[in-house]
Amino acid sequence: ALEIPAEVEQLVQEREEARKQKNWIRSDELRDEIEKFGYSVNDTDDGPRLVSSRASEASRGIST
Repeated sequence: ALEIPAEVEQLVQEREEARKQKNWIRSDELRDEIEKFGYSVNDTDDGPRLVSSRASEASRGIST
């Protein structure tokens, strides 16, 4: 299973809040922060999905 640092999970949650408020600039900033940790965010109908850049086959949905 993919271990996601708490700091990254927090950034994902903050980004979801920014998206709900249609704050796209902040959302993009948070996406960039998440990518610095080696993860990319894929937005799905079920919410954000983190994908590790290091192990692209390992992904996990984050429920907020």
